[in-house]
Amino acid sequence: MRKPFSYYSTARRASLAAFAGILAINLLSDMEWNSIWNCLCYSELCAISLLLMHPLSYEAPQISLYFETGTMLLEFCCFALLPHLGIDPSLSLLALPLSLMVYTTLRNRKKLAHIRLLFRRDSVWCSLEDQAQAFYGKLFLCFDMLVICSSLLGFGPMPFLAMSIVLGMLFCIMYRRAYTGRTMLISSRDEELIHSIIRNNLRSDLRPEENDEFMKNLYEKAVDYMESHLPYLDPDFTQDGMSKILYSNKLYLSKAINAFSGFNFRQFVNYYRINYSLALKKENPDMSVSQLAVRSGFHSVVTYNIAFKMHKRTTPGEYFRESFGL
Repeated sequence: MRKPFSYYSTARRASLAAFAGILAINLLSDMEWNSIWNCLCYSELCAISLLLMHPLSYEAPQISLYFETGTMLLEFCCFALLPHLGIDPSLSLLALPLSLMVYTTLRNRKKLAHIRLLFRRDSVWCSLEDQAQAFYGKLFLCFDMLVICSSLLGFGPMPFLAMSIVLGMLFCIMYRRAYTGRTMLISSRDEELIHSIIRNNLRSDLRPEENDEFMKNLYEKAVDYMESHLPYLDPDFTQDGMSKILYSNKLYLSKAINAFSGFNFRQFVNYYRINYSLALKKENPDMSVSQLAVRSGFHSVVTYNIAFKMHKRTTPGEYFRESFGL
């Protein structure tokens, strides 16, 4: 859920402040009015650079906060001082890609130091965010260099007018991306499907155009059987047993479950066991973790803890404290 007043909104507010501040500094200086489009391009580039520092969904916001503040102050100083030194103010735009390069380097080092598990359910979304960030970063760099070169070569107002319009559109896209959490590269339907899988919604938007009707029906039968008969409460429940009950075989059943839920069979079963244990805990707050594990169909507390962390991305103790106040 979006938090408008959290650290994650800093980039949005900073981008608007940078846009207004840089535009005001340029307009209040001795620049001629026919260069209004230059000013607009400079302001839009500064604002977009701060939006590129907006933290992704899996990143801590503190690093972004420091870089956004530092970059904004640096640009204000450059645009205020360079004209008085007889230096073209467009050269201050060189600080933007340098700041982004340092920021990206620190982020990448942090990512490599904490490599995400291959089978985390949000890995696809994290990869999609990374790809979108890289795409917008390259696009920003191209426009930044184009504006600098156009300014140094003394182009007239028309090229800057065209670039200001394009940059304005890019700024709107980047701001919406930072506000909604979308990548703005793929359709909202595809993004919602990914999020639905991450949220462990096993009845998420089934798409027969990408999977044949037989596999879809088999998956629906598997979900109905799990929800109506609760076979997962048996610690010895197996894929072979379920295949026979559904009049299928292990290969088809495994493919159907993986195609529509993103789980393998064991993860699929443990999903139901974890949710059952949470319902038990809600009804009986005094139940211990070992009791929950046994009652939910797990062989041991260890396997329960491993499955719980895989599905909820936290330990049972931490989850119970946050959700039930225990």
